[in-house]
Amino acid sequence: DTPAVMKAYGEKFKADFNRWSFVTGKPDAVREFSAKILKLPLGEIPDSHSQRVAIINASGGIVEWKDLAP
Repeated sequence: DTPAVMKAYGEKFKADFNRWSFVTGKPDAVREFSAKILKLPLGEIPDSHSQRVAIINASGGIVEWKDLAP
């Protein structure tokens, strides 16, 4: 997603931007990070998203997974 889309996502869930960072990057880098670190392969379908969010600490470690599905 673009930075603007990530910002809107954070706003939707009332994120405190003093405590939270929503990041993105070049598609290849995001795909590699997702596969290697999150163990979650990304699809090629535009605007498709998982209902899971990884909480990652400043050291790059996964702290927790959140399921946002209703």
